[in-house]
Amino acid sequence: QMKTLPDNMHCIPASAFYGCISLIEIVIPESVKYIQHDSFHGCISLKKISMPQSLIGIGDNAFSVCTSLVEINLPQSLENIGAGAFVGCSSLVKIEIPPLVKEIKEGTFISCSSLVDVKIPFELESLAINAFINCNALKVVEISRYVKIVQVKGNKQNDLSNKIKYA
Repeated sequence: QMKTLPDNMHCIPASAFYGCISLIEIVIPESVKYIQHDSFHGCISLKKISMPQSLIGIGDNAFSVCTSLVEINLPQSLENIGAGAFVGCSSLVKIEIPPLVKEIKEGTFISCSSLVDVKIPFELESLAINAFINCNALKVVEISRYVKIVQVKGNKQNDLSNKIKYA
């Protein structure tokens, strides 16, 4: 099933498509600036998302457990990616973080087991130590030497330190 949202939307509400297992493709209109938390959580058939160039923020767990999502093109306007935004997107192969995003938060890409290519902008300021836990296909995360690696309370796994390459 493909869904095109109305042109007058400014945000996709929290849990709007939560668990919508028949959703395969979605076109988000240019009027949307924010995708709130859990908006597409558990949309296991979602393969394609057309993101607007106006998008500023993606909420916590917004696309978590979208297990069929292979690639997502984040717009250059994006400033914020919430914690756990892509947790469990096990088919996600590559992602490019736009330059206005200053922080990759706690657990953003946990268990993205097919992820092999992550492009991180030089402008990134901080990266949570657990952002890429259980991303077993990912061998290298290249970042600026000025990026602050943020420890996460209670995190025993340090899945990132052996993957970091400083540019």
